[in-house]
Amino acid sequence: MDIAFVACLIMFTLALDALALQRFFGLTWGRAAGISLLMNIVSFIIAMIVMSMLVQRYEAVLTNIYYLRTYFALILALHSLVTLALRTTVEVLIARYWLRDAVVMKLALVLLAANLVSALPGVVTQARMGQPRVPAGYQFEPAAQGFAAGDGLLVYAALEQRGVVACDLASGGLLLLNSALPYHGYRVAALTTNTLVLGITNTVTLARYDEATNRVPEEFVMTCAQSNPACVALAPDLQRLAYVDGAAVRVCDVKTGGEVGSMAVPTNAVPTFLGWAPDGAGLVCSAGSQRWRYELGSATSAWQRADTAPVEPAWVWTPAQYQNYTNTFVAAGMTVTVYTARGIEISMNGVTDVIAPLSQAAYFGIGFAPRSGIFLAQCNREIIAIDVRRKTIAHVARGLCALLTSAVPQQ
Repeated sequence: MDIAFVACLIMFTLALDALALQRFFGLTWGRAAGISLLMNIVSFIIAMIVMSMLVQRYEAVLTNIYYLRTYFALILALHSLVTLALRTTVEVLIARYWLRDAVVMKLALVLLAANLVSALPGVVTQARMGQPRVPAGYQFEPAAQGFAAGDGLLVYAALEQRGVVACDLASGGLLLLNSALPYHGYRVAALTTNTLVLGITNTVTLARYDEATNRVPEEFVMTCAQSNPACVALAPDLQRLAYVDGAAVRVCDVKTGGEVGSMAVPTNAVPTFLGWAPDGAGLVCSAGSQRWRYELGSATSAWQRADTAPVEPAWVWTPAQYQNYTNTFVAAGMTVTVYTARGIEISMNGVTDVIAPLSQAAYFGIGFAPRSGIFLAQCNREIIAIDVRRKTIAHVARGLCALLTSAVPQQ
């Protein structure tokens, strides 16, 4: 709904209630308009509070695309009826203060009729806006199927578990890697089954899960000098953490949090990516099309221009990229481009389809499961699976900032 439509709907509602009070109860226009304004403001606030509480109570259903699409008409009808009942009840109680001689039943019927008429444009608009943009032949499923052994792990910030979870796509098994739940665009990264989470201030929580920990999740929490650094990288040995702090790159010991090295950023550059060389002996960074490498362990080390680009992740979660990124993925003759506001565009065999299950939702790409070829994406606070072969759109999990890794944990 645009601003002009909402403004017109508000004015229409106020005028209709004022007309009803003036016509059926003999109030002056001034008093009818004042009562109409007061009771609509109060009833709107109360209805918003109550409905938000109900939405929170049934969030698991109302954030699942399958249930939203399958029961869209029912959900819209229940929402409209509860809102109508709340607003009418509150308005009757308020209007009754000035209309003590009025018959309560008549007052209730008049205001109910006025609210029904004024609610119709909004309900019709919601119904039209709620229509999904889905190619012909696609079906919604309550749970994703068809993942194969070798599709690996989906690592994501899970809303139910309130932490970072690794999900074995083939078996559906879950493992809580990290009890810190990231919010509002702070970066999540993963190295196989090891995850890194930036806290809301300047804390960093690292969860390790590997042979060194006897396959038991182990957490370390440390503090960065920089609050919410944009570029953070974990060394392959899982012992060191590097991050950009203004004009410097700092290297810290994970267990102690102590600084073990620092160097100035490359000249006249604002790094957009920071990573480690595969052997852990150096750092790599990039800024736009420029690439550098820094060899550690030498007093005379300096940033050197690199001919090859550092290996940057296909998908990372940072405040800037999470909001503005357009992801493109290619696999098995299929190209998928994910637009934040527009939806998921799939091109194959010269045909391009756009999948946007929810209107006005935010979409983010995750990637193709390597064996099954199923595409994973995020729609608002839900991770979904799109199986182009079976033409299905299915629920995977309620989560954020997901990424794919290859190693499957052993329970």
